[in-house]
Amino acid sequence: MERHTPVYPLPLEIQQMDHNETVCKYCGVSYLIHHEFQLMEEKVKAMEAELEFYRGSVEREKRLQQELQGAGAHLERLKTEQQQQSESLKALSLQVAERQTQLECVTTDMSVAKRKLEEAESQCQALRSKCYQQHSVMKKTLYLLQTAKQELMTLRSIVSDFSDIWRGFNTELLKRSKDTDTDITTLQEAVAAARQETEQLQKQVKDLQSDLASSTSQRHQLQATAQREAELQTEMLELNNQIKTLQLDLQERTSERDRLEQVFTTISREIEDHRYKQIQFEKEQKDVHARLCRELRDKEESWLTCQQQVRHLQEQLSEWERKEKDRVRQNSRTENENATLRAALKQAEEEITMLKSERETTVLSHQSTIQQLLESFRQKMVDAEYLRSQVREELENERAKLSLHLKENELSLRREASVELDIERQKFQELLLKYQHELEELRKKVPDLVLTATQELKAEVLLLEEKLREAHLSLTERDSRKEEEIDSLRKVVSALENQLAHEKHTIDHLLSEVRQEAEQKSIKLSAVTKELEQLTQESSQLQEENSLLQETVRRECEERYELTEALSLAREQLLELTQLGRGLQLSRHSVRRGSLASTPPSAQSQGQRSGSSSRGSEMQMKRDSVTRSSGCPQIAPSSWLGSGSKGIPPIPLPHPPRGSASSMRESRQRIAAAIRRPEKM
Repeated sequence: MERHTPVYPLPLEIQQMDHNETVCKYCGVSYLIHHEFQLMEEKVKAMEAELEFYRGSVEREKRLQQELQGAGAHLERLKTEQQQQSESLKALSLQVAERQTQLECVTTDMSVAKRKLEEAESQCQALRSKCYQQHSVMKKTLYLLQTAKQELMTLRSIVSDFSDIWRGFNTELLKRSKDTDTDITTLQEAVAAARQETEQLQKQVKDLQSDLASSTSQRHQLQATAQREAELQTEMLELNNQIKTLQLDLQERTSERDRLEQVFTTISREIEDHRYKQIQFEKEQKDVHARLCRELRDKEESWLTCQQQVRHLQEQLSEWERKEKDRVRQNSRTENENATLRAALKQAEEEITMLKSERETTVLSHQSTIQQLLESFRQKMVDAEYLRSQVREELENERAKLSLHLKENELSLRREASVELDIERQKFQELLLKYQHELEELRKKVPDLVLTATQELKAEVLLLEEKLREAHLSLTERDSRKEEEIDSLRKVVSALENQLAHEKHTIDHLLSEVRQEAEQKSIKLSAVTKELEQLTQESSQLQEENSLLQETVRRECEERYELTEALSLAREQLLELTQLGRGLQLSRHSVRRGSLASTPPSAQSQGQRSGSSSRGSEMQMKRDSVTRSSGCPQIAPSSWLGSGSKGIPPIPLPHPPRGSASSMRESRQRIAAAIRRPEKM
């Protein structure tokens, strides 16, 4: 019988078999032990990979905790800086309010100056209208004087031309001259009065021109002040816009500060929750560790029991294999004997036709063939004993190798498991000590940090108050510094905005990192829980596999029992064949006796032969029934053969159990299919 080597992975036909078909019902050991050992090795490799991952996870957790501590310190620094900036912004808002009051005063002064300008412009316009009227009157008087001069010239010419007439009309001229003198005096008086008025008007014009010059200068000053006022108004608008933007930024910063405080509180709560969860997780890990240790102990005990069962089964297997080999050899021998018996039967049939002529020759040939068969049988027995010794030696060597290999694997696995468990315990203890030490340090540092922060804030408040006083003094002393201070304020505001934007970015980045770390920790926690669930599932699977092994071993025992039944059937068939051969031998003995006694003819001898053969067969059947009822071992048919002292030694055969032929055929077919499956694969 060929030795079967195990195949991995298993074929689909074996994988689709029921669990009861792969386990022995009596001893509970599986037929697929090699496959299950390889599965256990793969699981051990997976567990080693998980342990390496957990080794790296401890370092990652340390690094993440350090990063969390750095982020918390950075958040505290940002909070202090934000408080400082809020205080500085409050101081700036106070300065801006003071500037606004000053600007309001300037605007009131400007409104008063505008009113004065409007009044001066109205007076200037009235004076201008008066000047224009006086100019028109002066032009009219000059035109009248010019016309009067022309008339006098005409009169002189008329007087020179008409001297004669002058004389006649002297009286009239005298009268008219008197009239003209009176008119001239009146005109001269009017002219003098007009000159006086013109002089007065010129003086007024000069005064007005001086007033105009002063008013123009004032106007220019007012325009400059208006431009300055417009610039100040634009700057005020810009400052108001900046103040509004700053107020909005302040509101946003305050809202962001509140949000950050809420986020910080939530993060602190989450950290406390994570710590609480971590403590619970450590407790659960301790419980799981204790439970796993218990399960390991139970599994080691079950493993020892399984090893003992495996050893026992291996011994049984070796014994069954040895018995099966012996039975196969016996079957081969019986088949050879059957073949020889069939040849002998053929020869006997040929000899029956020629018994009368060749009795003595047939007897001699038959004796020679019997001796040859005995010698061949003895040689086969010697060869079988030699093969048995070789097989026993090989089996013992293999058992020793397997036991050494199993012991080495057990020792290595136990050492690795104990070392890994010790390492994990030390790591968890170190982590717990570190966390406790860090918590104590943080609790000790909190009041010191609060005191230092309050002292720094007080010092900054005093510095800011001093700065405000100096700013008030500088504002009262010099107005020119306002623009520089406004520029400096703009620069400071821009710098603060940049700082706030940078801080926003850093805070958002830190918050995103903290959230990512929290998510990663939650993912890790979920992964750890999943791995714990997988470990529990694997332990349950191992238990199921142990039960499957037991069932497979029971099934194997049942199959071996069926094999024994099949072998007993084969032996029954061999017994029937030997009985047939024995009846033929008895018939030959009766023929030989009749020939020696010289009794009647061949017909009677044949009848006696048939009767003797029938009687012999009946006697043999009776003996078989007696042996079956008594349970004694049967005697081989070769013991009936032979003459004299020589004979074949009896072969003891066990009692075959009775059963249906169909069940035996099905068992044979299943055995053949199970043997052919690995050969096909």
